[in-house]
Amino acid sequence: MNEETRKRYQLLRARSKKKIEQLYWQNDVMFQECIEALKLYKVLTLEDTELIFRQMASNFPMTDYGCICWKKIDSKIVIEKISDIFNICCGQQEFYILWDNWGLPGVRCKLETIIENIDDVLAVAFDTWLLSSDKKEVIEFYHEGSIVYGKIK
Repeated sequence: MNEETRKRYQLLRARSKKKIEQLYWQNDVMFQECIEALKLYKVLTLEDTELIFRQMASNFPMTDYGCICWKKIDSKIVIEKISDIFNICCGQQEFYILWDNWGLPGVRCKLETIIENIDDVLAVAFDTWLLSSDKKEVIEFYHEGSIVYGKIK
């Protein structure tokens, strides 16, 4: 295989991989219902989603079992009612929605819209995180029922 053919093959292979990944989340019924309910949103690429996950993990250390290690976060609040989120996150307007299903892209959306459609957002995967656009605030919806807000300086 000559150099030109190999480059073309690699390009086609990369396009095929991207198409398969896109088909995966386009066929995920819960994800589709979620973004349909959100109406105004931006779906991130899987590459951007991975980058944002890395940024979240560098600001908010994770445990081995996939949740935020809250012992290492000084500023945190356990949220009892979903409506309390508005009082806690009054400064940030847009958040990234991230799920523990690595095949799904993240979504950027207004916090108000996310909270109005929280049932659809949480139905997509077991664990869900809302990360502020400045990546300094996070809300973790853990599959065992806890909701915790954390902030770094």
